[in-house]
Amino acid sequence: MNTKLLVLAGALTLFAGSSQAQWVNQPVVLPAPTEIVFQLSAVNASAAWGTTFDTNNGEYTQRLIRTSNSGQTWNALTVGGLTANDYVTSVHGLDANTAWVSVGSNFAPAGGKLLKTADGGQTWTAASGVFVSTGSLPRQVKFSDATHGIAVGEGINSTSAFEVLTTSNGGTSWQQTVASNIPARIVGEEIVSPFPVLQVLGTRAWFATDEGRVFRSSDRGLTWSVSSTGLTSYIANLAFRDASNGLVMGENGTLASTSDGGQTWTRITPSGPLHAVSMVAVPGTNTYISAGLDGEFGGSGSSYSTNDGQTWTAIESTRNHALISFVGPTVGWSGSLVVDAVGDISNNGVNRYNGPALSTSAALAAALGLQVYPNPSADGRFTVEAPGLKSASRISVLDALGRVVVSQPWSAAAIAPASLDLSRQAPGVYVLELPAPQGIIRPRLVVR
Repeated sequence: MNTKLLVLAGALTLFAGSSQAQWVNQPVVLPAPTEIVFQLSAVNASAAWGTTFDTNNGEYTQRLIRTSNSGQTWNALTVGGLTANDYVTSVHGLDANTAWVSVGSNFAPAGGKLLKTADGGQTWTAASGVFVSTGSLPRQVKFSDATHGIAVGEGINSTSAFEVLTTSNGGTSWQQTVASNIPARIVGEEIVSPFPVLQVLGTRAWFATDEGRVFRSSDRGLTWSVSSTGLTSYIANLAFRDASNGLVMGENGTLASTSDGGQTWTRITPSGPLHAVSMVAVPGTNTYISAGLDGEFGGSGSSYSTNDGQTWTAIESTRNHALISFVGPTVGWSGSLVVDAVGDISNNGVNRYNGPALSTSAALAAALGLQVYPNPSADGRFTVEAPGLKSASRISVLDALGRVVVSQPWSAAAIAPASLDLSRQAPGVYVLELPAPQGIIRPRLVVR
């Protein structure tokens, strides 16, 4: 007799009570109404950092915002040690007091800078020997942990290789990746900034360009490969939920996905309200969030996807968002905007996510009493039980390429177990999709 296995592992996602999800506005005082909170770097439930952007003249600023009390108050501060021509291109917060910024310059012969603060922005220290070449322009800096970081930027001209710098000692020193380890650049190809097109997860890193290409590294930025996503518009957002699965989104809402770490990409025709201003993966989940504003593709509002961008479900449709940043299933912020009747944008502080948990569905699986057995199965036949599921549902099984190989109704879930026959399928790993009112559960099935 086979032992029943409670399925609490695999690619599991839920979105609980989406109709009740909402954002709470938190005021941020800035010098002028046309200066807005743009890029955010959430650290934890208490701390977050952000950059600002002046919509009046279309320029970056030298200003940051910071909270250490969950957004009850936000303090604006100016990055010290900069010249009048310098501007902040990105911020990455490591904790409430520690952050890195990348800095560019409007003065043509100048290079760029990377600076660190360890005292909440009171003082800043510039890293030495980085982006020092004439024309160097750092675009973004990100850390995967307190010691390992990557910064990417434009080369010294439109034909030189992109510049990549890495650190393995918390930024005490930085090493420039040799140009021969970075694939050749298309003439004029650029990294779109200040959009979040650099992501690091453990040893892996990716950055995207305006030519629809994604550069990828599996060794913390020491060597790189490149692939085309097939998108014809510039990539404005890149998000990976794990080392294999990611999405890229163009400025016009075009979408492509990968399941092999960015080696190959597949165009998606999504359904539902996708918003093209910002898209992120919620850490620790299979959930992606998109957000937007009036006048851009998808309009105002926010939405989520739990099936790698195929379908999007509205969270709300009234708030105007700049870029968003999440650190977990219940903690995230976005820049908040006001858009008037003629399309002018002004500051409205930040939005903090205040909805239900966007979390892995181990808790939901347990609550429903989900059991799938035997798993692994020697003959491809499984039994599925979920006595806590009180309404009819449909079981679908997807193969490694995301194709539906079995789909069947389950109308008596609380009464009778369901039999699942994969005996005609090749041995391998499959994903069972079980929709429930609280979200979608996706345990893995193994056929031997």
